Amino acid sequence: EDKQGVIWIGGHGGCYRLNEITNQFEKYHDKIGLPKNLNTGFIAADEENNLWLATREGVKLYNQKEKKLYGKDFNPFHNPLFDIKEGVGMILRNHDEICVTFNRVIYRYDFSTNILKAFTFDLLPSKKMAAKLQKEVVGGVYHLKDGTIVVSLPNRGLAFYHPETGNF
Repeated sequence: EDKQGVIWIGGHGGCYRLNEITNQFEKYHDKIGLPKNLNTGFIAADEENNLWLATREGVKLYNQKEKKLYGKDFNPFHNPLFDIKEGVGMILRNHDEICVTFNRVIYRYDFSTNILKAFTFDLLPSKKMAAKLQKEVVGGVYHLKDGTIVVSLPNRGLAFYHPETGNF
């Protein structure tokens, strides 16, 4: 839900917006400039009512005021989040930061410093696998009411971000 109360969802067929008159979801891919066959997952609205979209091609930002779509192909502010070319799992925006999951990696981007940091979590010794699978799958990312970032790891439990050290 964005700041005007509009409900947005993403899915296999695209990005959809709820029409409150018809009570039906309408496809909005074309209206916001997304490619026709691009799958969209999580959508997060920020304080400025921008929509942050998780797609199989990475992160996209739709600025509702400017009616512009930002991403790897249009990145005038050189936001490093748009340079990541992996499919996005979850996206979570909170004040001056955004957290994005990509299968076995979580990225935390700080808007105030323009710093993007990647985090991975080693598998427990009893769960070791092939070299490229030596990292935990990131199950999800959440913000608690106090601003704490929590990551769920299916084989380990929870990891908490510690701002004083900049690590989980």
